[in-house]
Amino acid sequence: MSTAGQDILVLGATGRVGGATLCALVEAGHAPTALVRTPERVDALPAPAPCRIGDLTDRAGLADSLQGIDAMLLCSGHEPAMLDVQLGALAAAEAAGVRRVVKISGSPASSFEGTPSAVVAQHLEIEAAVRRSGLEFTFIRPNAFTQLLAGYAAEIAGGRLPLAFGTAAVSWVDVVDVGAVAAAALASKAPLPDVIDVTGPEALTGADLAAAVAAFTGSPVEYVALSDEQSRERVRALGAPDWLVEHVGTIFALLRDRDGGRVTDAVEEWCGRPATSVAGVLAREASELGIRAALSAVNYEGGSNE
Repeated sequence: MSTAGQDILVLGATGRVGGATLCALVEAGHAPTALVRTPERVDALPAPAPCRIGDLTDRAGLADSLQGIDAMLLCSGHEPAMLDVQLGALAAAEAAGVRRVVKISGSPASSFEGTPSAVVAQHLEIEAAVRRSGLEFTFIRPNAFTQLLAGYAAEIAGGRLPLAFGTAAVSWVDVVDVGAVAAAALASKAPLPDVIDVTGPEALTGADLAAAVAAFTGSPVEYVALSDEQSRERVRALGAPDWLVEHVGTIFALLRDRDGGRVTDAVEEWCGRPATSVAGVLAREASELGIRAALSAVNYEGGSNE
């Protein structure tokens, strides 16, 4: 394996997008480094990689962890403290002499001045700080993740897919594709565009999405159009904190009302292959999404295994 890319550091490497980025870098023959909070977190990495220990809330210590790093993925979980966490990581990167930052940001439909999303407003404030830093950068703005279907596994098994999209279409994107684009940007030797909007290959209405899931499962799945308040109540009933209930509700409304169905060629441009369809993600990840397990439980309870 090539050792090229060993000066690339992936923040959030045990998370969804950071993990996908780490895997893409390793698969492309690079040797990236992962930042983990504690030595115990090394086992949670999705691909083998050398690690550095660092806490994103410890700016001085983090600067030490970033010494010798040329390019950094700036990625952390959506949470109320995201702004402080990522601004601290950016300050540490500047202090350590990092040259390039690739930031995972908000979705294309939600990233605009005056956005009603508190989380995306934080993303935009971080973007502004990155621009002021003088570092090379690009902001990757992914559309809604296909992997969000994991949260609907039980309802899909019951023949329903409840979403607050009305008749609007959304270009659902594969997290693996987002990581692949981020990896390509981190490793690229060319100048980067300010923004890369990453979407899936097609715009699907709620009914289209339900049909795609039904085609995979072999069982009927009906799209149920929720109101915004019904959508929030659904997330609240799952035990989500208030900030997350509001975040999901606001983002879904923006995807519905502000061209969440726009399709870009970013995956093909950066990865040299087409973006992955919803059907492709289901074929690859149905077990991880919990859909097969939920269907099996329903079949068993219904007596089909007697």
